[in-house]
Amino acid sequence: MRTDLFKRYAELADQKDDLKLKLSQTQQEMDRLENVLINEMIDNDMDKASVGGRSFSPYTQIWAKVRDKSKLGEALRETGHGDLVSESVNHQSLSALVREFYDSENGLPEAWRNVIEPNEVPKIRCLKTNH
Repeated sequence: MRTDLFKRYAELADQKDDLKLKLSQTQQEMDRLENVLINEMIDNDMDKASVGGRSFSPYTQIWAKVRDKSKLGEALRETGHGDLVSESVNHQSLSALVREFYDSENGLPEAWRNVIEPNEVPKIRCLKTNH
Protein backbone atom coordinates (compact mmCIF):
# COMPACT_ATOMS: atom_id res chain seq x y z
CA MET A 1 0.00 0.00 0.00
CA ARG A 2 1.30 3.45 -0.92
CA THR A 3 1.05 5.39 2.33
CA ASP A 4 2.64 8.40 0.63
CA LEU A 5 -0.64 8.99 -1.24
CA PHE A 6 -2.62 8.92 2.01
CA LYS A 7 -0.15 11.32 3.60
CA ARG A 8 -0.40 13.69 0.63
CA TYR A 9 -4.21 13.56 0.73
CA ALA A 10 -4.13 14.34 4.47
CA GLU A 11 -1.77 17.27 3.82
CA LEU A 12 -4.16 18.64 1.22
CA ALA A 13 -7.13 18.19 3.57
CA ASP A 14 -5.24 20.14 6.25
CA GLN A 15 -4.36 22.83 3.71
CA LYS A 16 -8.02 23.05 2.64
CA ASP A 17 -9.13 23.43 6.27
CA ASP A 18 -6.51 26.15 6.83
CA LEU A 19 -7.62 28.01 3.69
CA LYS A 20 -11.29 27.84 4.70
CA LEU A 21 -10.42 29.34 8.08
CA LYS A 22 -8.20 32.01 6.49
CA LEU A 23 -10.95 32.89 3.98
CA SER A 24 -13.52 33.19 6.75
CA GLN A 25 -11.21 35.40 8.83
CA THR A 26 -10.38 37.52 5.78
CA GLN A 27 -14.07 38.03 4.96
CA GLN A 28 -14.85 39.00 8.57
CA GLU A 29 -12.10 41.61 8.54
CA MET A 30 -13.23 42.92 5.14
CA ASP A 31 -16.82 43.20 6.42
CA ARG A 32 -15.60 45.17 9.44
CA LEU A 33 -13.37 47.44 7.35
CA GLU A 34 -16.08 48.04 4.75
CA ASN A 35 -18.18 49.98 7.26
CA VAL A 36 -15.15 51.95 8.42
CA LEU A 37 -14.22 52.82 4.83
CA ILE A 38 -17.78 53.86 3.94
CA ASN A 39 -17.87 56.21 6.93
CA GLU A 40 -14.38 57.51 6.11
CA MET A 41 -15.41 58.31 2.54
CA ILE A 42 -18.67 59.96 3.66
CA ASP A 43 -16.91 62.00 6.37
CA ASN A 44 -14.35 63.21 3.80
CA ASP A 45 -16.95 63.80 1.08
CA MET A 46 -15.23 61.29 -1.24
CA ASP A 47 -17.04 59.45 -4.01
CA LYS A 48 -13.92 57.56 -5.14
CA ALA A 49 -10.46 56.61 -3.88
CA SER A 50 -7.55 54.82 -5.52
CA VAL A 51 -5.00 53.02 -3.33
CA GLY A 52 -2.68 50.09 -3.97
CA GLY A 53 -3.83 49.57 -7.54
CA ARG A 54 -7.48 49.33 -6.47
CA SER A 55 -10.33 51.77 -6.94
CA PHE A 56 -12.87 52.19 -4.14
CA SER A 57 -16.33 53.75 -4.36
CA PRO A 58 -19.32 53.42 -2.04
CA TYR A 59 -22.65 52.28 -3.45
CA THR A 60 -25.99 51.01 -2.18
CA GLN A 61 -27.26 47.58 -3.12
CA ILE A 62 -30.92 46.66 -2.63
CA TRP A 63 -32.00 43.12 -1.73
CA ALA A 64 -35.55 41.84 -1.39
CA LYS A 65 -36.52 40.54 2.03
CA VAL A 66 -39.74 38.53 1.89
CA ARG A 67 -42.17 39.39 4.69
CA ASP A 68 -44.82 36.77 3.90
CA LYS A 69 -43.61 33.87 1.78
CA SER A 70 -47.10 32.40 1.51
CA LYS A 71 -48.37 35.51 -0.32
CA LEU A 72 -45.30 36.19 -2.46
CA GLY A 73 -46.23 34.02 -5.46
CA GLU A 74 -49.71 35.51 -5.65
CA ALA A 75 -48.39 39.07 -5.44
CA LEU A 76 -45.86 38.41 -8.21
CA ARG A 77 -48.48 36.84 -10.48
CA GLU A 78 -50.93 39.73 -9.89
CA THR A 79 -48.35 42.26 -11.05
CA GLY A 80 -47.29 40.34 -14.15
CA HIS A 81 -44.14 38.79 -12.68
CA GLY A 82 -45.37 35.23 -12.35
CA ASP A 83 -42.39 34.07 -14.40
CA LEU A 84 -40.27 34.56 -11.27
CA VAL A 85 -42.32 31.94 -9.42
CA SER A 86 -41.15 28.36 -9.76
CA GLU A 87 -41.57 25.14 -7.89
CA SER A 88 -38.16 23.94 -6.82
CA VAL A 89 -36.60 21.07 -4.95
CA ASN A 90 -33.58 21.36 -2.69
CA HIS A 91 -31.10 18.93 -4.27
CA GLN A 92 -29.20 18.29 -1.05
CA SER A 93 -32.42 17.33 0.75
CA LEU A 94 -33.48 15.17 -2.20
CA SER A 95 -30.10 13.40 -2.22
CA ALA A 96 -30.37 12.79 1.52
CA LEU A 97 -33.81 11.27 1.02
CA VAL A 98 -32.54 9.05 -1.82
CA ARG A 99 -29.71 7.87 0.47
CA GLU A 100 -32.30 7.01 3.14
CA PHE A 101 -34.25 4.97 0.59
CA TYR A 102 -31.08 3.15 -0.46
CA ASP A 103 -30.21 2.43 3.16
CA SER A 104 -33.64 0.91 3.75
CA GLU A 105 -34.55 -2.57 2.55
CA ASN A 106 -37.09 -1.26 0.02
CA GLY A 107 -34.76 0.94 -2.04
CA LEU A 108 -36.06 3.68 -4.32
CA PRO A 109 -39.88 3.87 -4.60
CA GLU A 110 -41.25 2.53 -7.89
CA ALA A 111 -42.75 5.94 -8.79
CA TRP A 112 -39.31 7.52 -8.59
CA ARG A 113 -37.39 5.04 -10.72
CA ASN A 114 -38.10 6.79 -14.04
CA VAL A 115 -37.61 10.25 -12.50
CA ILE A 116 -34.56 9.93 -10.27
CA GLU A 117 -31.23 8.49 -11.33
CA PRO A 118 -29.05 7.88 -8.31
CA ASN A 119 -25.47 8.79 -9.09
CA GLU A 120 -22.94 6.91 -7.01
CA VAL A 121 -19.67 8.81 -6.63
CA PRO A 122 -16.72 7.06 -4.96
CA LYS A 123 -15.15 9.36 -2.35
CA ILE A 124 -12.51 9.21 0.38
CA ARG A 125 -13.49 10.35 3.87
CA CYS A 126 -10.52 11.97 5.58
CA LEU A 127 -10.96 12.69 9.29
CA LYS A 128 -8.40 13.93 11.78
CA THR A 129 -7.30 11.46 14.44
CA ASN A 130 -5.56 12.06 17.76
CA HIS A 131 -2.30 10.48 16.61
